[in-house]
Amino acid sequence: MAQGVGQDVLNSQISFSKTTGSTLFFLKEIEKQSNVVFSYSTDLCFYSSHQLLTSSRKLQDVLDELFLNCPADYIVKGNKIIIEPRRNAVKRFVIRGYIRDSQTQEALIQSNVFDVKLASGTVSNSFGFYSLTLPQGKTNLIYSYVGFKDAKLTFDLQKDTVIDLSLHPLEELSEVAVVGNESSGQLMSTRTSTINLAIDQLKNVPYFLGEADVVKGIQLLPGVQSGGEGFSGLYVRGGGPDQNLVLMDDVPVYNVDHLLGFFSIFNSDAVNNVTVIKGGFPARYGGRLSSVVDIRMYDGNNTKFKGSASIGLISSNIALEGPIIKDKSSFSVSFRRTYFDVITGLYQLSDAEKTRYYFYDF
Repeated sequence: MAQGVGQDVLNSQISFSKTTGSTLFFLKEIEKQSNVVFSYSTDLCFYSSHQLLTSSRKLQDVLDELFLNCPADYIVKGNKIIIEPRRNAVKRFVIRGYIRDSQTQEALIQSNVFDVKLASGTVSNSFGFYSLTLPQGKTNLIYSYVGFKDAKLTFDLQKDTVIDLSLHPLEELSEVAVVGNESSGQLMSTRTSTINLAIDQLKNVPYFLGEADVVKGIQLLPGVQSGGEGFSGLYVRGGGPDQNLVLMDDVPVYNVDHLLGFFSIFNSDAVNNVTVIKGGFPARYGGRLSSVVDIRMYDGNNTKFKGSASIGLISSNIALEGPIIKDKSSFSVSFRRTYFDVITGLYQLSDAEKTRYYFYDF
């Protein structure tokens, strides 16, 4: 459908060298031949592969065939053709849900959801949640995440749909030694100054009094200083501790210290993932002068009960996790307490001398 002023342009003859290609390919070929510019809505259906009936036809007939499944109106203004989706012509529905690890039921952050037919997709957020709007009809989705097997779903989309999916880890291969020259330092990501720290690696680093500490692990990164041996302050690239944004499951934490700064409040048994951004902060964090520390806690195991306990020189820890309702809800709890007051009480005989200083977190 088009306005009368642009009827001559839409009646012009168009010829293609081939009849197979993507929707965008044919639109660009028309722009080259007709000296027109297209402006279109993202609500239209764009296919990665399309088969035209003939190689030579009128421009409007070609457009009608390209958008057969998503009927559109054409408005011609000078050398510009505006393509708008026809109202109430094609219904669109939302597919949403959570993507998790099939073994631990932990959220898979930044996993991919891709529609093969429309070449459209999205990624899951920090909680494993995704949402994708697609037109009514046959839908082919691929769910993928690094280190996990891809999952493929084909179904007829007729209403808003909730799909919660669990991806299975790939089978581990035997060890392979790879020997080569040092890399020249090529850029591997567009997110500069961003470091993801594995919690298992943080636990194996030697710490003050043997107490595993997330913040002290961050202090070992380039450009980060502690301000003093044994203290948990973060001085990133010359900034002060008050210039850092520390988030725990998206909640700002303003005081991260225990025991006058010797320990942080983060119990390593309850931490799932640590991301440190030292520059170029994404807009969603609101901006900070020095750094952003994004800490994600464990959601808990949805399938079975697990626990751990440890005794150290200055404190003891216990952590438990498991399902409340299997495969639906879970809990994760951790408790830590120091016995600094017990140790000092051995040589502080009178009550007036005893410090009675300790801390605990739950």
